[in-house]
Amino acid sequence: MTTTPRTRVRTALLPAGPVRLMSLAGGEIEPVRQVFAGLSPASRWLRFHTGMPSVPERYLRQLATVVPGERHVVVALAGGEAVGHGEFTRERGEPARAEIALAVHDSWHGRGVGLALISELAALAAALGIDEFTCSTLRENTPVRAWLRRCGATVHGDGVDFRFDVAALLAAVREHGPHAVAAHPPASAPRTESSERSTACA
Repeated sequence: MTTTPRTRVRTALLPAGPVRLMSLAGGEIEPVRQVFAGLSPASRWLRFHTGMPSVPERYLRQLATVVPGERHVVVALAGGEAVGHGEFTRERGEPARAEIALAVHDSWHGRGVGLALISELAALAAALGIDEFTCSTLRENTPVRAWLRRCGATVHGDGVDFRFDVAALLAAVREHGPHAVAAHPPASAPRTESSERSTACA
């Protein structure tokens, strides 16, 4: 099985300026801590469904975990600070499908970081033979649900689960540019349930 590149670094040119997208080797907690320290109480609630004042260290370790070929993590860096976190985890029994999760520092909402992360994850996933992304989001999280639809996602199951085609997303970004799906970015980014299944997606 082909493994995901562990040291890939790419620069995305966003309207707000250049952002570096760096694949983690695994265990780099500090950039992950920077991203999640920048979430407001509302964003933490949407992500974890609890009013915790900060993200516990055990969650940070989990969010920084990489398993080559199975779980991949990308952070977005601007001016030396980590402002976004994205991950995909290949679904058990469905090797062509992966759950995705994104988080963007509140001060960087609406600047295209979420799309840059999801596009990078899609490119990395496609190289591994993953052709479908899934995620779930709360019904009341209308900005994220609208953003997912602009990314080509469709609703499945009980109305909180979304699926979208990796190749179609990459083709849309190549053809129309990031603004094709990022004209009105979400207030907080989609996420999947963690392996501990502590929360649903925000």
